Amino acid sequence: MAAAHLVAGLDLEGRRGNAADAIPGAGGATVAAVVPLCAAAGAGIAVDPAVLDALARRLDEMTDPASGVAEWPRATPPAAGEQRLAPYRDSDLTGGVLLARIFLGQNPTSHPVLRAHAGHLARHLPARDPGDAELYLRRLHDATYAMSRMGGQHSAEWNDAMKKALLPAQVRTGREKGTWDPRGPAGRAGGRVLATALAARTLEVYSRTTPLPAGR
Repeated sequence: MAAAHLVAGLDLEGRRGNAADAIPGAGGATVAAVVPLCAAAGAGIAVDPAVLDALARRLDEMTDPASGVAEWPRATPPAAGEQRLAPYRDSDLTGGVLLARIFLGQNPTSHPVLRAHAGHLARHLPARDPGDAELYLRRLHDATYAMSRMGGQHSAEWNDAMKKALLPAQVRTGREKGTWDPRGPAGRAGGRVLATALAARTLEVYSRTTPLPAGR
């Protein structure tokens, strides 16, 4: 039932128009659907392979293969000189798209765009700048999970930068000691509990040894 509900809500054939243009973050919904659908398929629940193929095509639509950047599709291309929003903000889905591709069974040999995604992330390592910029924790978790599965030097550099960004942000005193302040859209929506859960899950990603479900 849950898998069928996810599929019904994706509008993969575009019957409701270009939802990704009309609804900010719709690309994120595509990314978020891949993981549970692949997990369902891996658990033996019937998932139409055509749905997974359509999701893979949607990921391609969101991706600039040259730069490795993934964002939700827009009806019009960026204007000349327009600056891309900072990584881990609402427009940048690169980490989530890389993770989705891995769940779909893509690998760097058959799909070189995975290396392009990882290269983009490696050029924009997690950091808290002097202005205490928001870390969008859900995106950071997805990117960290993906980079941990890519392996290699980029993965090691990401892990080091991620810990340097997250650990100093943990509250050290008072009633909220041990938690993380709600930051970014996901944090504000879910409050301190979600922010702390996402931060803790991100920090333990590199300790995960469970194989990813075979969604394809």
